Amino acid sequence: MENTKVPIYKKKWFIITVVIIALICILNISSNNKGEKIDLSKTQLGHYLPELPANKGKISVNTNTYLSIELYDIPQEKYYDYTKKCEENGFNIDVSSSSSFEAYNEKSYKIYMYLSSKNEMNISLSVPRELEKISWPTSELAKTLPVPEFDGGYINTDSSNEFSITLGNITKENYNKYVDECSSKGYNVDYNKTTNNYEANNDKGYHLEVSYNGGRRITIKLESNSNKSTSTTEVEKEPEPTPSTEKQDKEKESENSNKQENKNSSSSKSKGISKDFKKAMDTYESFMNEYVDFMKKYQKNSSDLSLISQYATMTQKYAEQVSAFEKWDSKDLTTEEAKYYVDVQARVSKKLLEVTE
Repeated sequence: MENTKVPIYKKKWFIITVVIIALICILNISSNNKGEKIDLSKTQLGHYLPELPANKGKISVNTNTYLSIELYDIPQEKYYDYTKKCEENGFNIDVSSSSSFEAYNEKSYKIYMYLSSKNEMNISLSVPRELEKISWPTSELAKTLPVPEFDGGYINTDSSNEFSITLGNITKENYNKYVDECSSKGYNVDYNKTTNNYEANNDKGYHLEVSYNGGRRITIKLESNSNKSTSTTEVEKEPEPTPSTEKQDKEKESENSNKQENKNSSSSKSKGISKDFKKAMDTYESFMNEYVDFMKKYQKNSSDLSLISQYATMTQKYAEQVSAFEKWDSKDLTTEEAKYYVDVQARVSKKLLEVTE
């Protein structure tokens, strides 16, 4: 009787098994070939980072002030393990780890990481401006403020009507203490206090803003030409009283009271757009247009050294502009200002879509 036994390599289960194994191999090869091999020792800031959770990915920026890395196919547990390693490696100051991870080391270097829905892990490391040995300014504006304890900093602006200074090695506790000192010294009119920002006027209309930047650095900004409510609601000087009858005095007092009520009502419902607000909005929108134009060029040629050198500066300015823009959202805006704010926000959001991958 003829043997009709089917060879094992022709059996269906064997063929299916071979196909599955082949597919797994192909997928593994494809995954291994995704990205390029990353060697942290060949980057300018990589020695500040612990060993990466994967050695395949992409280095977007590699300068002496900014490092940006993308890693692919990173599971959540590896991402969280790496954030812990970063803390153990010295990035344990002002740690924030909600939807992303942000922290600073003793040199105020900032690390920022997040894991996308595609399991792509983004890591950036930025170097702040170097602190200098400076003394507290002696201008009349600066004299109205208490002098904090600091170790180094730099002056951004120092003029007769505006002064701005960034100071280093100031903890969050010392920042809160300094805010209280400013309040005690008269900067407590129309104040607005959040976790990392304090704004207030004094009785002269000077406007103060103190911000905690993270990494034990704060920025203090003071302006004498404040447009806050302390200056807009100031009562007009009444003329010197003249002899009159008691009835006339009462009628005049009632008239003045009505005028003041009308004035206060008009002030609280002020209309129009202030120059400061318009300038801030236009500056924000102008920069965002510039930012989008830059990112288009960068996305087309991310290996261009001239663009790489600008990348860190542009991303830093972007963060600063967004922060400054969002602060206006918590202020008392007129109807026209609120509408202009929303319009600018809509135009910028639409513009940013041009560079969204």
